[in-house]
Amino acid sequence: MDILVVSDAHIWKTVDGKYWCNTAMHGYSFWERYLGEFDRVIVVARIMNTSTNYVKKSNYVRADGTGVIFSALPFIRGIKGYALHFGKMIRATKRAAHQDGCALFRLPSIPGFLMLQQYIKTHKPYAVEVVIDPENEYSEVPFLKWLFCKMLKKACKEANGASYVTKDYLQKKYPSKARIQGKNTNKYFESYYSSIDLKKEFFYYDRKYKEKYDTLNILHIANSINNENKGHRVLIDICQKLKEKGINVNVTFVGYGDKVGEFKAYGRSLGLSDCLHFVGYLSSKEIIREYLINSDIFVFPTKAEGLPRVLLEAMATGLPCLSTNVDGIPEILDSKDIFAPLDADSFVNRILYLINNPYELEMMGKRNIEVAEKYEYTQLKARRDIFYKHLRNLCGHDK
Repeated sequence: MDILVVSDAHIWKTVDGKYWCNTAMHGYSFWERYLGEFDRVIVVARIMNTSTNYVKKSNYVRADGTGVIFSALPFIRGIKGYALHFGKMIRATKRAAHQDGCALFRLPSIPGFLMLQQYIKTHKPYAVEVVIDPENEYSEVPFLKWLFCKMLKKACKEANGASYVTKDYLQKKYPSKARIQGKNTNKYFESYYSSIDLKKEFFYYDRKYKEKYDTLNILHIANSINNENKGHRVLIDICQKLKEKGINVNVTFVGYGDKVGEFKAYGRSLGLSDCLHFVGYLSSKEIIREYLINSDIFVFPTKAEGLPRVLLEAMATGLPCLSTNVDGIPEILDSKDIFAPLDADSFVNRILYLINNPYELEMMGKRNIEVAEKYEYTQLKARRDIFYKHLRNLCGHDK
């Protein structure tokens, strides 16, 4: 039996028919998880056809493979792009919706919502995976925030199955039919699991904490740098405030997007060019792990998350982490280590305290590993497989 997985991914297709993405999040190992309960995965995503067979392997990972194929939507970016090519997107979602198999929608996303409107007309069972809160993700675009919150509530209420990346936060705001009814049934069911693929070999226990830091190495990871949501500007402000207090700082930003030039210019205006390092995409989890291990602290002043994979990966390496009090983050970080997204001073004060108290850093690292172990692959896989099995059985197919 096939499953259509409708995703917000951007995929590149080379002329030899291979599919590539610039983040491990949408690589083959991610789609492969659905094969535990389904015979084939049809990924519905935005796809760009390239004119070459060449891709830079350090920036891209293979997305297709055995049992995983792709169904193309137009490669559209941004609100303006959707406005210009809306008709093309609607026609593509109509075609994709009528393929064989049940469907799973990773929401919120514009392609996901548009595809869902077409899919419900087929009267086939479907489920949703809620990965972020649109109230925060689209806070700077009030109309989209209102629209996507409304659409997500409706989608969760009407879907046969709903799963969430948080343990409790998103469920309360966007309740499933099962939650409204007060129980799981054969027809309506709910679960929770992160989309992270955190294997035992990723964990790291041998971190050393210094009595004195000659240079404090701060790491920030956000694959897409196209808006202000992930706190890049706030972290630059944090860097400046630490420099003013006599702390030598290096900040490494992993990721790429339209705003990189603007953030670099902002850093230059503050005299921080030598302290800020934008290293682009890192498609390999092994390379990301090396950056995590070789950093002193992970600072993530994000405005919008479901449950950030990058934060859990940092925690798994025993890296002390500071982030914000949004969405599911309070479920995994101690209250002392989360702050309002724009409160640079509180981040600075906590960092100053930590570098003067290495024992506290050690305790943070140990606690982070203990929390991350709850999101290890085998534990999440068990919950995911049960959820996918419910959906498959609803379609009348046993595997």
